[in-house]
Amino acid sequence: MEKSAGALVATETTQARQSWKVVLALFCLTSIIEAYGVSQVQTFIPRYLQSLGVSLVDVPQWTGTITSMFFLFGLPLVPLLRGSREKG
Repeated sequence: MEKSAGALVATETTQARQSWKVVLALFCLTSIIEAYGVSQVQTFIPRYLQSLGVSLVDVPQWTGTITSMFFLFGLPLVPLLRGSREKG
């Protein structure tokens, strides 16, 4: 028995409606993992800077600079990630 074109479109539409939930779940999971990883790195930056010989007075400034670099380096990647999402 062959499926009609209407049934195929309905099946594809149902799959498309359900696929966004999978993407959302993956996005949430990767966001949690990323936040956990970045927070672990940021926690030890002050101690690492001290071990490199940075004075205690300069540690807060360098910690803030390094923390902001995470986001500054990631910012140019946003259009690339958006473009790859739209192709898929």
